[in-house]
Amino acid sequence: MPQPNGGLGIKDLDSFSRALRLRWLCFPWDGGQKPWNGLQLPISEDDTAVFNAATVVTLGNGRKACFWTSRGLHCETLAACFPGLRRHSKRKNRTVADAITNNRWIADVDHNLNQQLIMEYIRLWEELDNIVLIEEQEDTITWILTSDDKYTAKSAYSMQFEGRTKCMAATQTWKT
Repeated sequence: MPQPNGGLGIKDLDSFSRALRLRWLCFPWDGGQKPWNGLQLPISEDDTAVFNAATVVTLGNGRKACFWTSRGLHCETLAACFPGLRRHSKRKNRTVADAITNNRWIADVDHNLNQQLIMEYIRLWEELDNIVLIEEQEDTITWILTSDDKYTAKSAYSMQFEGRTKCMAATQTWKT
């Protein structure tokens, strides 16, 4: 735990490794060609949730933003707002452009709908009706934890301790 939270200041290796894994989720957005682009990365759903909490996507042409998990269509992800439809969807990794073009997202969820899924379906349809993609503009991502909007492992690590109790006597204790 970090010293301001009353810990010894020794890095929590689970939290630190997650902070480093989040960088892999940033790579597709920075435009650089990396040898591992397109490979299956060891990223968990928890890693993706932490990444989405720390980022905001501004839609352009919709080719980089993930339909279900990018945080930009709402204040949250579509997966968080429409969890039943996301679980029910056949294809969970579509980009926004791929899903919205010719309403392909409908074919992913239009089987065996129950009453709750139909209600989510209608709400999602209404939300997507307002989305306009701008073909000549790339999607952009903003890392909201730093002043320059760029990912840092330090900010990713620190955010995992947000909301924990701060130790007011930590500075005095460690000075002594």
